[in-house]
Amino acid sequence: RGHSVVRIERYRETRRKTRESRWASVRERIAKEFPKFTDRELLIAGMFLYWGEGGKTKLATTTLSNTDPAMLLFFIHWLVLLGVSKARLRVHVHLYADMDVEKELTYWSKVLKLPRNSFRKPYIKQSNRTDLTYPQKFTHGTCNVIFENRDISEYVLQALVHIRSLFAVKDGV
Repeated sequence: RGHSVVRIERYRETRRKTRESRWASVRERIAKEFPKFTDRELLIAGMFLYWGEGGKTKLATTTLSNTDPAMLLFFIHWLVLLGVSKARLRVHVHLYADMDVEKELTYWSKVLKLPRNSFRKPYIKQSNRTDLTYPQKFTHGTCNVIFENRDISEYVLQALVHIRSLFAVKDGV
């Protein structure tokens, strides 16, 4: 049948519409199954997020780095549920040399709803985004939300020890 560009593009468009329709249906089902989360469910979800993505190497620090603002907003919400004041949060942004520092700090401040005085001096990586394989993932750099407090850090880490013990293999890992 040949490699007609028009035919191939029509096929791709049909597949895209079918996929998007299917995804919309799945999102509707999920919205019905999970209309709202309780604070307890959010606390548990946050523990699992932190277990997988949180920084666990620096003592007395509870931190999460990501490029996804929604994930960081959830992390901040979770910290507030743990009793943390947003005024005590610190933010450290990692940017690339070809980025507008002021514009990116303003972006993160606005999206995270945190004042600029919460931000530490940004780290500027000397390479450019154009050098990356997937530059679209780093359109605003990487943002690290930090809370420094021994009691919260120990609570979270010991909760993870407990959660892990529920699933750990006996006499093994």
